Amino acid sequence: MLTIFTSKLGITISLLSFIFIVTDVNQRFANNHVTKMRDEVAYSTGEITSPQLTHHNAKKLETFINKYQTTVVATPKQAIGMSDKDQNKQNGLLNTLYIDDNKLQLKAVIQTNKENQHQLQTLLLITNVINGEQNIEKFSNHASVYGYQLTIEKNTQVSLVRNAQTIILTMYTGKGLGKY
Repeated sequence: MLTIFTSKLGITISLLSFIFIVTDVNQRFANNHVTKMRDEVAYSTGEITSPQLTHHNAKKLETFINKYQTTVVATPKQAIGMSDKDQNKQNGLLNTLYIDDNKLQLKAVIQTNKENQHQLQTLLLITNVINGEQNIEKFSNHASVYGYQLTIEKNTQVSLVRNAQTIILTMYTGKGLGKY
């Protein structure tokens, strides 16, 4: 270890390291108030004003923008879903049935066992066509569904009857299925 301090290279490196350490300590601790003053000066800016358009340039800009503006013509909104007249015309084999503001779709026919009795029930997806809210509701065989009498025909079809209107609501239609 002592041989490092006896050679010229060792003394030079030690001296440069010592100067570096003293300079670093001096900059960090002794000149702290100078750094604070420099930071305060850097952040003490005056009031910032945004650039202002001249009256001539503002008019020019306004006419340029007006070239691309169009007037919006209000068109009457189309009815969502089906009209009452079209709802009353629904008949035959359907995948979707519209009743008032609701759209009904058959999702499943299930068999439940209650007290050793087999009972058929149907699950209908009911979508409000105005707000898009969806619910799945369970109905028993021969139940009333929005004024229609529901009868479960088979595991993919139910019939809904109201007055002279008969609708077969099915989960899907295949090539072999026709209109009733």
